[in-house]
This record gives sequence, structure tokens and C-alpha cells, in this order.
Amino acid sequence: RGLVVTNARGVFSRPIAEYVLMMILSVSRKLPQLLELQRERTWQPLEGAELRDVTVGIVGLGSIGRAVGALSTAFGCRVVAVRRRADAGTSSTTGEGEDKSFGELMLDRVGGPETLPDLLAESDFIVLAAPLTPETHEMINARTLAMVKPGAWLINVARGSVVDEAALIEALQEGRIAGAGLDVFENEPNVPEALRALDN
Repeated sequence: RGLVVTNARGVFSRPIAEYVLMMILSVSRKLPQLLELQRERTWQPLEGAELRDVTVGIVGLGSIGRAVGALSTAFGCRVVAVRRRADAGTSSTTGEGEDKSFGELMLDRVGGPETLPDLLAESDFIVLAAPLTPETHEMINARTLAMVKPGAWLINVARGSVVDEAALIEALQEGRIAGAGLDVFENEPNVPEALRALDN
């Protein structure tokens, strides 16, 4: 019928990766607390973490995950990742014929889905960048949240349904994880009031 079909795959990879790095930097350098102290006109030294001491775990190595990896390694973070197939892209190109990015080549470790528990246990920031599939639906749930390193943050730039929101709310309320940076929600544009009420 003479119709041209196209998509915009990858067009938002860099802006979303920068959003992720903004969240990591803000939390690591305690920016919200510093701004609050500034508003209160209070001097109180706060010790932040240097990014060279931070481990970033990326779940999903599509264009967004690779862009997050590139920026994170540029800041000196140790980066580990989980992708659908551990052997995908182990040559100089990915399975889609694209050259590997510098960030992907610099990753400390890339594993298959079976390595998710290791990633959760060692990452200071867990970045969800996986597509929503039957396998990834609510992959972050009560069971997997129990595997997360104490003090870690979850950053979701994938799809809301990759996370079981009720389990996440419970983990945040109980302090089992330090916090969450959420760019997406299960039932957008509705954000659960229980999430809005949390300061983390």
C-alpha cells in the first residue's frame, strides 16, 4: 500500500542515560539533603560517595542500558550487567550487527538472567532498562528485593510492570532498600499515594 513503517529506536537512549546518572550523582553526593540544609541556612557536612567506589548494576543491555554503561564507566563506576543471553554481543558486534559501545566493552561483567541474584547483591544502584516481556513482568518482586544489597537504590527507566509496586512500597517503607528513582509506574499516569508519601 506504499506505507513507510519506521521507529525511533535509540533516539532517547542518551537523555535517559543522563537522567539515570543524574539520579546516581544526586544520591551519591547527597544533593537533596544539601539543598534542604541550604534552605534552612544550616551548615552540616555530609559525606558522599565517590563514583569510583560505586557499583552500578544494569538489567537489560539494549540501547539505553549500553548508554548507561558508557556514562557510568566514564565516571569510574564498576558496572555489571544482566541481559537476556549472556553470550550476546561477545564478539566485536552485537547480535543486531551494531558495534559494541565503549561503555559495553568497559563493563566489568555481563551475564545471563541466572546472574540477576549476584547483580542485586553487589550493586549500589540497580538500573532497570529491560523490555517488558512475560519473562520480565514483575521480575523485581518480594523475592528479588530480598536479595538486594542493603543501602542500594533501584532506578527504573524500563516499564512500570517490570516491578511489583506493592512489594517495592513495602521494601521502601521497611527500609530494606535505601530508595527508588522511578521514571515509570504500573498504571500511568496514576502514582500510588503510598509511593508519593515516601521521602525515599
